[in-house]
Parts: sequence; structure tokens; C-alpha cells
Amino acid sequence: MKLSYPLNSLYGGSRQQGADRSYMQGGFYFMSKDVARYITSDQCDRERLIEEYKPLYKNKRAEDVEISRFVLSNPHHVHELEIPTRKAYFHAKKLKVTDNFKNYWKWYVATIVANDRISKVQMNFNSLCPPEIALDQEMDLISEDLTRVRQEFEILRKQLPC
Repeated sequence: MKLSYPLNSLYGGSRQQGADRSYMQGGFYFMSKDVARYITSDQCDRERLIEEYKPLYKNKRAEDVEISRFVLSNPHHVHELEIPTRKAYFHAKKLKVTDNFKNYWKWYVATIVANDRISKVQMNFNSLCPPEIALDQEMDLISEDLTRVRQEFEILRKQLPC
């Protein structure tokens, strides 16, 4: 599924509590391409990460716990997006409709981007309640980003062979 907002460093799903830390549940979790590339690269020390956690799980392996450990070993910050249990994959007829699922997905992605932008301003001011003007400036940057996306869309649209 293509997102309406490009996002990297993303890992999410339904969070479960493990023996030592939480992880995204195996029934439904996802990650961005850059995260998938990292965990399959030589940079990710998968064997060591597996051996570290096995004693906590009675020497048994669990793929969703392993994936979580691989993802969180990434030296770059990975955004974790928690989808409340049964929100995105509950078998309600409403969410089986593709457009309804896409709308939920877009809402979750927008929430991550908005939280990330607010956190950035909070960190810059070292305050949970930064000045309104700083938040307004960040909102303006979002508008500029969306304008750039629209401009790029138009450029790519004109390049279509049809």
C-alpha cells in the first residue's frame, strides 16, 4: 500500500508485552522499506540479538519478538506506531472495505507526523508547552511540505506517457 505521505523509519502494529519488553504482535505488524532493508543487512547483528533474548523465552524463538529486537537495534531512531488492538485488523465489515482501512491508515500516519513535529518543537524549547509562535511556525512548515508534494505530483503527472 502506498502512503499519501512519505515516511521512513516506521515500525508498528498491535503492541504486546513480552518477558522483558514490548513488541509488535505477529498477527499484524508493519515497517517501512528502510527499516526492512536495515534488518536484512549485515549491519543488523541478528544472531546476537536472537541469542540475547532466547533465555527470557525458555530458549524458544518467536518471530515477532525477534523482528522487534532487530528493528530496535537500528542506530537511527525508528518511529513506533501502535495500532490499538483490533483497530486495523478487526474483522468488522466496516474495516474490510479497502477505503475504510486506507482512511484509518492515513489517520495513523498523519498522527505520527504531527506528533513528531510537535515533539521536535518541544525538544527545541526543552518544554512540554513551547511558545505558540513556534508551533505556528512548525505548522507553516507542514503547509510548505504539502505544497512541495503537490508540486512534485504535478511534475510527475505531466511525465506520464498517457
